[in-house]
Amino acid sequence: MKVIVRRILREPVVHFMALGALIFAIDATLHPPARTDPHRIEIGKADIDRIRALYAQQWGAAPGAADMPNLVENYIRSEVLFREGVTLGLDTDDSVIRNRVMQKMEFLLQDATSIAQPSDAEMAVYLDRHAASYRLPEQVGFTQIYFSPSLRGDRAAEHARRALMLLQADPSKAAGVSGDPLMLPMDPSPRSREDLETDYGADFAARLLTLPTGSWQGPVRSALGLHLVLVDEHLPSRLPSLAEVRDRVHDDLMAERFRDGNDQAYAKLRSRYQIVVTPDASRAATTAIATVNSP
Repeated sequence: MKVIVRRILREPVVHFMALGALIFAIDATLHPPARTDPHRIEIGKADIDRIRALYAQQWGAAPGAADMPNLVENYIRSEVLFREGVTLGLDTDDSVIRNRVMQKMEFLLQDATSIAQPSDAEMAVYLDRHAASYRLPEQVGFTQIYFSPSLRGDRAAEHARRALMLLQADPSKAAGVSGDPLMLPMDPSPRSREDLETDYGADFAARLLTLPTGSWQGPVRSALGLHLVLVDEHLPSRLPSLAEVRDRVHDDLMAERFRDGNDQAYAKLRSRYQIVVTPDASRAATTAIATVNSP
């Protein structure tokens, strides 16, 4: 028997197993398994640091030494109540808790997604691919003289026509033509049709876009009154250069890459699950959709 034992002890496999057992024993001693006792609440330095950080975030200053006992006790109270609630199943089917966990998972997916900064060539391709979103609208820059019906009454149209005749005869006399105050920006910088409609109404915007440049025209009626206008420039709709919209294109492209990265990360997570939709669930979903879409 002793001979057999000695032979066994000389086997390399036995030595390998013994060494593995020794390593396992040492690792178990140095790194004991985490406690799973649901009634044990262990507060470590990381917990204290988190408590301090949350207090500072809320109140704008670090907690004092006198505050810490109450803060720690509040943390213990929240942990006790949370664990007891989970034990009672209060977290089940709670949409608030469900949404909060989903949000945290979304943040984890974002943190795990590494996004490379786009090059100029990539941004140029993105700009061309989404040209409709970046195209600048047709714009008109104009100078105006306003005639208020509320101040001039029935004479507003006559005064505007007389002023127009004077301006068309000698445009240099524009400074001498007195109009009425208008509580709108008088800056002649180009403005889009949408902006014009907001301030003056759709009819004024449509008429202004048809006027020639370089000469006084009118009177053009708006929702506010009568205007003599000098169209300084008429800019057609165009696609801006990358230099004009670089920051916007960069942010939009980065956002798209983040979304794509999150979708890919989610697809990997979803692939771990077997999704089964029972026939009765399919019928219920179809009925619900039909009910929502019905007139």
